[in-house]
Amino acid sequence: MAWGVKPSDTQEWIKRINDKDETFTALHAMPSRKFAQGSLGKLFQALPEAIYLKELYLSGHALSEEDLQSLLTYLPQNMSLESICIGDGSLGDSGTTTISAAVKDHPTIVKVDLSKKAMSSASCAKVASSMGKLEELTVAENPLGDEGCIALAKGLPSAVAMQDLDLAETNCGKDGAKSFGEVQCHFSSSGRCATS
Repeated sequence: MAWGVKPSDTQEWIKRINDKDETFTALHAMPSRKFAQGSLGKLFQALPEAIYLKELYLSGHALSEEDLQSLLTYLPQNMSLESICIGDGSLGDSGTTTISAAVKDHPTIVKVDLSKKAMSSASCAKVASSMGKLEELTVAENPLGDEGCIALAKGLPSAVAMQDLDLAETNCGKDGAKSFGEVQCHFSSSGRCATS
């Protein structure tokens, strides 16, 4: 695991991936760590070779358009990741839409965290279409409103594995909550929607 110390690029991690390091199962980079331009895109290019990596946590790090395109191209070729949380508050609808497209048919990813990514209702339909195999989706602390919550609720019937949808602090009002009730989603006091 990596915790906010050197290097400022991703070469060390890429080497561990290419060397098939069996102990390299989780990559967590603290938001305080700064990366050289283009280095995250290079890391994403190595993902098809990452056969032991299960967790990719790069939350709090800005992603360029080039980084996102690398993710879109190479993440679907990875066969080991189970959980991802990437990007920061500048990600917005365009970035969350790209991440959703990259995750949509991924064979092993079951947990996606899109909290605090500045996504709005505009990207919720795309996020909903990617929920098929997910067990856990976090969209907390994004201004989704009723419109976004309704779009997410429409995706739940096809999300057969979904166990936990975190909607805390998403401005989900009465109409949004009603849409989840219609698909038999039960909210806990923390804003989580359990579909069992």
